[in-house]
Amino acid sequence: GSVVVGVSAVTSSNPYVGKVGYNTPSLPFQSALTVSTELARIPPLGWVRADFAWDAVEHTQGTFNWTYTDALVRAAATNKLSVMPIVDYSALWASSAPSTVTLRQFYPPTNDSDYANYAVQIVKRYGSGGSFWMANPSIPSMPITALELWNEPYQWSFWRTGTDPSSARYDQLVRNTAPAIHAANPSIKVLMSGQMWRHTTGGDVNGWLQNILAADPTLNQIVNGYALHPYANGGPYNDTGSGHQFIQVKQLHDFDPSLPVWITEVGWTSASGCTSYGGNATTESNQAQYEHDATVRALNDWSSFVPLIIFHSFESSTGNLTDCEDGYGLRHASDDSLKPAATALKNLVQTGL
Repeated sequence: GSVVVGVSAVTSSNPYVGKVGYNTPSLPFQSALTVSTELARIPPLGWVRADFAWDAVEHTQGTFNWTYTDALVRAAATNKLSVMPIVDYSALWASSAPSTVTLRQFYPPTNDSDYANYAVQIVKRYGSGGSFWMANPSIPSMPITALELWNEPYQWSFWRTGTDPSSARYDQLVRNTAPAIHAANPSIKVLMSGQMWRHTTGGDVNGWLQNILAADPTLNQIVNGYALHPYANGGPYNDTGSGHQFIQVKQLHDFDPSLPVWITEVGWTSASGCTSYGGNATTESNQAQYEHDATVRALNDWSSFVPLIIFHSFESSTGNLTDCEDGYGLRHASDDSLKPAATALKNLVQTGL
């Protein structure tokens, strides 16, 4: 068929071309050379998802420094990769947190209009016809086509509105931001968090998206898709047992079939000695099998409602088997070689197998 997600139409019988991506948490803050070198290792027509950190770009209200994001977008476009910006977190001047509090960026903004303005500036710079492309005609044009409103607001640690993250406050942020983005560029796909459970200080409980739509049933009409992070215990075909399973992708679609489910972050950690992430920790070889199979299931079995899958993460891993977060990295820190999972995903995109 014809693949049109985020790239100019490419005719391919391979269902994975243009639909597999990587989270790049630290890349935006490294040198332009490092960014360019690493992104050259991702197969063309894929995606990179990155924090467009509000405080780094608009550290002082009204003054924008695009140095980091320009370097990322330039390197991605040069390698024919689409960028998925995450519009996050609060700029410190905009944060609703008292000045005495640490981690103030993880509190919602005091005024949603400030956040919406930042999102609009991103779109005006990097969207189709944006000022970045106008100023850089020699770079292949790969304008952003979608963005995500905040990273994991269903987690109390990233959305500090109390011990239980406030879905009502996130609903308000989306209500006040999505229309502004569409007014600036109607073609941009605005993604909101579609998680069905929320992570409170006491653990996981149901009722994130359920609570949002119960209180605001038409919110799904002003966004273009749900961003889902379906981290799973066991492999992607393990649909039974306790904890979270990959089947939550289909469960979200069954709950609200009106919007596509964009898998904007998922993965398995190869820190096999990690205990705090439950059944998500595995070996490097299993990580490769699981991430391969998750791609096949998402983009084959669920292709009617899943446009892409983005893995966490294209970072280097030290190989510390007790460091849960480190194990998600798909490159070896020792020699910067690709881990088996990155090689498996590369093969899938290049050969369809």
